[in-house]
Amino acid sequence: MKRLARGFSVLEVIVVVGIIGLLLSLGVPSFFTYTQNMQIRSAAEQITAGLQIAKNEAIRRNSQAELALVNNTGWVITEVTSSGNRNILQSRDANEGSVNVTSVVLPAGTAAVTFNGMGRVVSVNDDGTPPLTQIDLDNPKISTVADRRHLRIVIPIGGAVRMCDPQVSGTDPRTCP
Repeated sequence: MKRLARGFSVLEVIVVVGIIGLLLSLGVPSFFTYTQNMQIRSAAEQITAGLQIAKNEAIRRNSQAELALVNNTGWVITEVTSSGNRNILQSRDANEGSVNVTSVVLPAGTAAVTFNGMGRVVSVNDDGTPPLTQIDLDNPKISTVADRRHLRIVIPIGGAVRMCDPQVSGTDPRTCP
C-alpha cells in the first residue's frame, strides 16, 4: 500500500521563503523610488489643476483670481474683487499625497499668480510681487538624483498653463519650452 504525501517538507518551505525574501529585497527599493516619484507627479498635477481652476474662476466671475502656493505644494485660490475684498474659493493642503515634495519658483520670492477676467496672467500681483512663471518640483527623499522625476509647471503670460519634464529633449511633447 502506497502512502500519500501530505504537506511540504521543511526544506521546501525554506527554499520558498528564501526566494520570496530575495525577490522582496530586489523589489522594495524600486517600489520606494516609484512611490516617491508619484508624489512629484501628484503635486504637479494638483498645482496644474489649481492653476486651471483659478483661471476658470477668473473668467467665470469676470474678476481676478489668485492662486498662492502654501508650504511648497499646497495652494489657496482667492477671488480679488474690484473693491479689494478677498474671498477664498478653494484650497489644497500640501500634505495631500505629496508630503516630501519641494518646489522652487521663478521669479524667486514669488508665491502667487493672478489671472484676470480674460484668463490672462496679470503683470503684478495684488501684493506688488511679480507673478509666478515657473514651478520646479523635486523630491529630496530619493537619494539617487538620476532616479528622480523632475517636473516643471510653466505659466506663460497668456495663461496656457503647461506641465513638462525638463529632462526630456528633442521633439517629445513633454519637452519644456
